[in-house]
Amino acid sequence: MIKKFTLVTFLMLFLGFTAHTQLPDGSIAPDFTVTDLDGNEWNLYDILAEGKTVIIDAYATWCGPCWNYHEAGTLKDIWEQYGPDGTDEIFVIAIEADPSTSLGDIYGTGASTIGDWTEGVTYPMANNNTFGNLYNINFFPTLYTICPNRTLIESGQVSVADHYANIGGCLFPGGEINAGVLQYGGFEGLFCNDVSFEPTIKVQNIGSMEITSMDVELSLNSASTEVVNWTGTLAPYEVADVSFGEIMLLEDTELSINVTSVNDGMTDFNLEDNIVVRNTALGEETDQTVFTLEVVTDQYSAETYWELVDGNGVALYSGGNPGIFQGEVSESTYDQFSTNTIEMALPADGCYELNFYDFFGDGICCEYGDGSYTLTDANGNAVISGTGARADDQLNPENTPIELSGAEGVANNGAIVLYTGLEGQFCSSINYAPQVVIQNLGAEAITTMELEVSVNGTTQYVYDWTGEIAAGSFSPVSMDEFLLDASADINIAILSINGEVDAYEYRNELDASVEIVTPNATTQEEIITLNLVCDEYGYETYWQVTDDAGNVVASGGNTNVGPNGGGERVATPTDPGAYGEFEEVTQEITLPASGCYNFLIVDDYGDGICCSYGSGSYELIDGTGVVLASGSSFTTSLNNFYEANLVTSTNQLTAISDITVFPNPTSAELNVNFELAEAMPLNIEVFNALGQRVQ
Repeated sequence: MIKKFTLVTFLMLFLGFTAHTQLPDGSIAPDFTVTDLDGNEWNLYDILAEGKTVIIDAYATWCGPCWNYHEAGTLKDIWEQYGPDGTDEIFVIAIEADPSTSLGDIYGTGASTIGDWTEGVTYPMANNNTFGNLYNINFFPTLYTICPNRTLIESGQVSVADHYANIGGCLFPGGEINAGVLQYGGFEGLFCNDVSFEPTIKVQNIGSMEITSMDVELSLNSASTEVVNWTGTLAPYEVADVSFGEIMLLEDTELSINVTSVNDGMTDFNLEDNIVVRNTALGEETDQTVFTLEVVTDQYSAETYWELVDGNGVALYSGGNPGIFQGEVSESTYDQFSTNTIEMALPADGCYELNFYDFFGDGICCEYGDGSYTLTDANGNAVISGTGARADDQLNPENTPIELSGAEGVANNGAIVLYTGLEGQFCSSINYAPQVVIQNLGAEAITTMELEVSVNGTTQYVYDWTGEIAAGSFSPVSMDEFLLDASADINIAILSINGEVDAYEYRNELDASVEIVTPNATTQEEIITLNLVCDEYGYETYWQVTDDAGNVVASGGNTNVGPNGGGERVATPTDPGAYGEFEEVTQEITLPASGCYNFLIVDDYGDGICCSYGSGSYELIDGTGVVLASGSSFTTSLNNFYEANLVTSTNQLTAISDITVFPNPTSAELNVNFELAEAMPLNIEVFNALGQRVQ
C-alpha cells in the first residue's frame, strides 16, 4: 500500500475507535446547568446572554497534561484579568468530567488524583458525570471556547493571549434584525495555475426577530459576480447555508461575500459582521529541480509531520512523526529544538505542495520554541517558509504550493518507501523473502531495477526486477527466498534504475532485522487456555497472542494500554476491556496454524501484576498440561515465545460428499477430491503456516 493511502487509513482507524466525534468548531454549544463546588448554579446560555465568552476546561483528576496546564495558572490569570473582578468579558469554569472519579479526587484525597485541584483556584469548579457525553469529550483535557452567539471552538491549552484572541472571532448578538456571517467555506491562500471551487458561507441570526429573506453578494476584486436571494425562516441563533456557483481564479484575487439586505431592506443592527473577505494568490514559480528543506522544531517535536506532494496529492517526500494520524505523539524522528535538513529532487514540471502538520494545532513557534520550516532552491532562494499549522482542525495542514516550470527534471530516481516483508522474532528457522514497496520519484517510468540484499553486511544476492512503475506511482517488489536459521540484520539497497545509477540518493536503502529465538515450550494442541489472576489494579493489564507474522490471534484486557502501553500510566478503570480488581480470567485460544507464537503481557503502571498489590499470575497451558508460558513478576511487559506443531485434520462438510484428503496430516503436498451434493458457489483457499494465503 502506498504511503499516502497508508496515512489516510491510519486516520480512519484512529477516528473509528473513538467513542464519538468531538463537537466541530462552529457548531452550536449544547446548553447545560452545573452546580460548582461551592453550591452555586451556573447556566451556560444565561452567562452567554450577558455578552460574555465562556471557557470550559473539561479535565480528569488523574490526567497529567490536565494537571500541568492547571499548575501553569493560565485559567486563573484569565479569570483575574478578564473575569468579574477584571474586564468581565470572560467566564471560566473547570468541569471534572470523568464519571469514574470521586469528589475526593478533586480535593486530592481520592485514589485517582494527582493533587488538590482546588488549591489557589478562584474560578468556579464543578464535578459532573454527564458533561462528557453532552460535549462528546474524547480525551482530557478538552478546552472549549464558547462565544456569546453560542458557537464554540476547541481552543486547547493555549496562552492567556491566545485565549483572549479567540474573542476576536466571536459574533455578538444584539438588536432585532441582525445577520452575521459565521463561517466561510471555499478556497483561500496560494494556488498553482488556476483553482476552481464553489464559495459558501454560514449566516447566523444573532438578532431577536426571525429572518425570512437575505440578499448575499459575491464579489471578486470588488466586482460583483453573483447575488443569491435567500428565503426561509431563520429563528434567533439558527444558521443558514448560502452557496454560490463555481468560480475559477487565474490570478491574485480578493474575494468578498456580503449580506447586503435582510428582510427586504430592514435595517441590520450591525453591518460590520455582514461581510467576509478572503485572499487568494498564485504560488511561487521556479525552474529549479533540487531543493533543501530545513525544519527547526520546538519543544514538542513529536507533534510535527510534513509531506511534499505532487499535483495528484501523492507524497513524494516526508518527514517527522506520521504517528500523529493515530494520536501517537510520544515519540518522534526529530529531537526537541533541533535543526533537520533534507534534500529533495522534483521529477518534472508541475504543481507541488508542501503540507506541514502540527498535531496540537498551535504551530512550531513561538511559545514553546522558535520553530520554523524553509524550502530553499539550488540558488539559495527561499521559496516556501512558515511556522506550522495554526488551523481550527489540528490535523489540517498549513499547505503552500510551488509551480515548477522550465526545469530539467530528474529522469531515474526511485525510493524504498515501505518494508512489507517479515520482521521481528521467530522460532527456529524461516524461509525469508524480502518484500518492499518502491516509489518512482523520477520523470521516466521505471522498467528495470537492481536491488541488492545483504545479510549481516555480506551481499546475499542482487535481484533483477522488471516491470513498469509510472512517475509518482508505487509498486510492491518481492525478491528471492532464502533460508534464515540465525538472527540477521537485513539491508536492501537500490543499485540501479533503468540501467543507470539512481540519480538522487533518497531512501535508496532500507534495514530490517530478524531474530531467531529459542521457544519456551512446544505444543501439538490447537486449543490452549489462558488462566490469568489480576492484582488490585486489574485495569492496568493487557495481553495478546501473536503469530510469527505479527498478527494478533487473541487479546484481552485494557485496549487503551495495548501492546505498547507499558509504563505509560494512561489506564483508567472505565477503559474498554479493562479487568476488575483481583479478577480471575480463563480464556480458550484457538491457534490457526503451526508456527511460532508469542504471549505478551503488559502492565500499564510498570510494576507487574504481583506482589505489592496482590498475588497476580498468568499461565498459558495446552490440553495435555504443557505450560507454554507462566509468571507474575515483571515490570512494563514480558514476551513469552512458544512453538506450535499442530496435527492438521479436516472437518466433514455437509454440502460436499465423497471428500478425501491425503496425506492427512500433510506437510509438503495436499490432495483434495470431492463431489458437490448440489450446485453451489465454492471458494477454496490455501494458507501456509504463517497464516498467509498462498493459493
